[in-house]
Amino acid sequence: GARFNGDAMQRAGVRVDGLASYAMLSALVCGAAIGFHLSPWLGRNIPVSLDPASTATDGGQLFMLSILMLVASLLVMVVHPGRIRG
Repeated sequence: GARFNGDAMQRAGVRVDGLASYAMLSALVCGAAIGFHLSPWLGRNIPVSLDPASTATDGGQLFMLSILMLVASLLVMVVHPGRIRG
C-alpha cells in the first residue's frame, strides 16, 4: 500500500524536519477539536452515556484535555522548531 514518506511535500517544495511537523499536525487536530467543542453541535460538556434519560456529563474534561494538548503541541513547536526548507 501507499506510505507517507514526505515525497508529496518535497515535490511541493516544502519540508519540515524534526518534531515540529508532528507538533504542527497535533496542534491542527487539537485546534479543530476545540473548535467543535465551542460550536453549538458538541459543547464543552460531553454526555457520558448515550441513554437519553441520563444527564451525566464529563464536566468538561475532554475540552480541557484538548486545550492542554494544544498548549503542549505549541510548546513542542517552540522548543524544537526544526527546519523549514524550501
